[in-house]
Amino acid sequence: MHFPKISCLLIFICFASSSCLVLAQNESLKATKNIANGDTEPAQDTDLKQYGIYAATAPRAEKKTPLKTTLPLEFDAGDRVAFIGNMLL
Repeated sequence: MHFPKISCLLIFICFASSSCLVLAQNESLKATKNIANGDTEPAQDTDLKQYGIYAATAPRAEKKTPLKTTLPLEFDAGDRVAFIGNMLL
C-alpha cells in the first residue's frame, strides 16, 4: 500500500504532537507519597515477624582463613564457583 507524502507527514505530526500532550498532562501530577491524608499506618502482623531477617539477629557465616591461590585456577569435577560483587575481571 502506497501513502502519498502528505499522508505520511500528517501521521508523523499526529504522533509527534501526541507525545507533547502526554508530557503536558503529567506535569500537573504531584508526588503524594509524603503527604498526610489522615489514614493510619497499617497494623504490623505479628505472625509474619518470625519470617523476617533482621540485621541484628541474622545468622552469620563462620570466618575462615583465606587460602593462597595462583592463576590460572584449577578446578576439579564438581567444584562450585561463586562470583561476589558486580564486576568480573
